[in-house]
Amino acid sequence: MDAKDILERLDHSIRRLEQSLTVKIDELRFLFVVTGPLQETSMSNGWADEFLVLAERFDEIIGESS
Repeated sequence: MDAKDILERLDHSIRRLEQSLTVKIDELRFLFVVTGPLQETSMSNGWADEFLVLAERFDEIIGESS
């Protein structure tokens, strides 16, 4: 999945949340999963540390923190 696809999925979810609509949490989990699209993109573009902070926050929000 390229960066454009990732951005489109994230933007779509954000718009839905802003409208108080439901989002497909499994699709978001897929983006954030270890070695998933967001992590691979972050590593390829020099923001892997920032991704880890973002992924940890995402896990906290959806109730999957360890």
